[in-house]
Amino acid sequence: MVDAWHSQINSSRDFSFPGAFLEVKCTEAQRRVHKIGASQISPAEKPVYLASLHVVEDPQGKSIVDLINTALEDLSGESRDKFLEQVTDTLGPDADDFETVKFKSVDPVHPIWLFDCKFCLRLPLRPKSPY
Repeated sequence: MVDAWHSQINSSRDFSFPGAFLEVKCTEAQRRVHKIGASQISPAEKPVYLASLHVVEDPQGKSIVDLINTALEDLSGESRDKFLEQVTDTLGPDADDFETVKFKSVDPVHPIWLFDCKFCLRLPLRPKSPY
């Protein structure tokens, strides 16, 4: 999984596997709604999937730092180094701030929903106004 994680922070998709792309989105909204760039879910040379997480803030939940530490328990060597580098690049210099806020899944039985993006709603883009 670590090897499939984007190698550049500005990549259009989060993960690139040999047979598919995976874009991951998380929302705290009341409904499971995500803002997604057209390039993130547009058709590509291989299928594109969307992993959707729906969470709420909860002091008894897990912080991003908790999740990072859980992942690190299963990683070693180059995978661990790459994971830490990606996390640092993604979170930036204020990574320690991600320890105070905690979340839990809205649906603990099905915490992640997976969608095939060929069925994702695509709204036409409005032309930019010259004014």
